[in-house]
Amino acid sequence: MKRHPNGLFVVFEGIDRCGKLTQLHKARDWLEEVYPDRFIAFFSEPNDQSSPIGRRIRQILKHELKSPNNPLEFQRMFVIDRAQNIFCFLEPLLENGAIVLVERYAHSTLAFGMLDCPLDNLVELHEQVIGPNMIWPDLAFIFDISPEGALKRLAASQDAPQYFERKEKLERVRRNYLEISKRKDLGRMVIVNAERTPEEIFEEVKKLLLPIINSPEKRPVV
Repeated sequence: MKRHPNGLFVVFEGIDRCGKLTQLHKARDWLEEVYPDRFIAFFSEPNDQSSPIGRRIRQILKHELKSPNNPLEFQRMFVIDRAQNIFCFLEPLLENGAIVLVERYAHSTLAFGMLDCPLDNLVELHEQVIGPNMIWPDLAFIFDISPEGALKRLAASQDAPQYFERKEKLERVRRNYLEISKRKDLGRMVIVNAERTPEEIFEEVKKLLLPIINSPEKRPVV
């Protein structure tokens, strides 16, 4: 079992348009103000800023490239990108005591991948690609919103729909997130009602973050 005695790893998850990135930015700004002596790092997955495979995934999600015929191979691309993030960014940051905030992580691979693949196969995929170096978060926020609410936000944004932004898919992915939130081996997860205003949601985020940040315990990750 791997440990990062000084760092803190927090993930922001949920179906598309749930407001996870908004909450990550609010958390980053708040943490930088309240804990000025801590280094606050953040990134998104897939990591198209530094990973060629991450850039390819983004192109597939935007319908600029075709996805692999085998759904499990598409999910393998996400896990390979995640492996690079762990080895190059996440592990060194945590070892040096950083608070690391990540938009989407393994929980996305599980929840979206379950549209085509069994959950246990997707967990095993992480074991095959990353093995004992896999790091699960200290806390994963799953921002829960109805597909109707998510699509309403999409329409208001006037953005073109991406790969998974269809009502039927969003309904299934939402159910998948709720299912995996019951697992005890994938890091601590908490469901947050994302149908409220960003300010109301963030008040809950702060209340959930504070006890973990201030805990003297060394929090283990698998």
